[in-house]
Amino acid sequence: PTGHISPSIEPNSAEQPTLSLEQQREALTQLEQIINKSVIGYFATGEALAKIRDEKLYRAAGFRSFSKYCKERFRMSRIHGYRLIAQYHMNQFFVTHGLHILPERQTRLLRGIPPEEALTLVKDAQNTTAEGFLSFNDSLESVVKEYRQNHVQQSSNDITPDGTFFCQTLNRRIQYREDIPAMI
Repeated sequence: PTGHISPSIEPNSAEQPTLSLEQQREALTQLEQIINKSVIGYFATGEALAKIRDEKLYRAAGFRSFSKYCKERFRMSRIHGYRLIAQYHMNQFFVTHGLHILPERQTRLLRGIPPEEALTLVKDAQNTTAEGFLSFNDSLESVVKEYRQNHVQQSSNDITPDGTFFCQTLNRRIQYREDIPAMI
C-alpha cells in the first residue's frame, strides 16, 4: 500500500479493481484520520482563540480589539471566532463527561443551553439514533427543538421578583428596565 487513497472508488465497479479487506481497512483508517483532524482542528482553533481573547494576547501583535485581530489576522469575523470558542468550551465539557467532540454545526444548536442540560440532550439524541429512527444530527435537532419549546412554555413573560423576564427574541431571561416600554 502506497498510502494514497484512490478518488471515487465505487463498489462493484467493473472499471475499478476490488479492494482487499486490508486495503479497505487502510483506506477507512486514513479517511477517519482526516475527519478526526478536521474536527479536532476546530477544537484546537477554538482553544487557541479562547486563550488569545481571555489573556488579551492580541495586544502583543498590536491589535486593540479581539474583533480586529480576528478580522485582520485570519480574515475571520468576530462572530465566527466566538462560535469556535463556544464550540471549544462546549466540547471540552462533553469530553470531560465521556462524549466525543461534536462538529460546530451541532454545538451551535446547543447555544444558550446550560452545559449540563446540553449534555443530557446529546445523550438523548444518541439514544434515539441508536434506536435507528433518525440520524444523530436530525435527532439532536429534534430534542433541542422540543427542549426549547418546553423551556419557553415553562418560562413566563411576567416579571419575576428578581426583576427579570423571559425574552423570546433573545431566548433568555433579561433584566427588566422601566425605560424599555417607553423606548418601544
